[in-house]
Amino acid sequence: MAASRKPPGGSAFANSGVSVTPTQRPEGIRTSTCSFASHAGSLSSTAAQAKAAGITVIPQIGIANKVGTKIEELLKRHDNLVGVIAKAESMHDDPGAQAKLLTSKGAAAMEAVREKCDELELMVSDSDWPLPKYREMLFPV
Repeated sequence: MAASRKPPGGSAFANSGVSVTPTQRPEGIRTSTCSFASHAGSLSSTAAQAKAAGITVIPQIGIANKVGTKIEELLKRHDNLVGVIAKAESMHDDPGAQAKLLTSKGAAAMEAVREKCDELELMVSDSDWPLPKYREMLFPV
């Protein structure tokens, strides 16, 4: 039996316990990347100070470039995920197709975002990471 209207709450995720509106979704990762970028900026600042002091081997430059590259990759994957979610939200008249899309492309897109977040989590300092890290959730002290 195919539903012919939007679910209550206006989102395909209204009954899932997720309280994120479509206008908030794109900003979530983008806001967090400000913290990641802060870390990269701190590395760059330290590298500039080292260079000004005459230090020739400056590992912070390479690290800052790696963090920047990971952030760019994360944003691309995030944009793909937002696209999949938008497509799913336009499929309210066919819940079967919507479910198939979300369990295939949606799950794959979430996994891709998660992969880059996991990589960044290992590279970004605790003070610049906006969320609890796995080790903090699994092994609280």
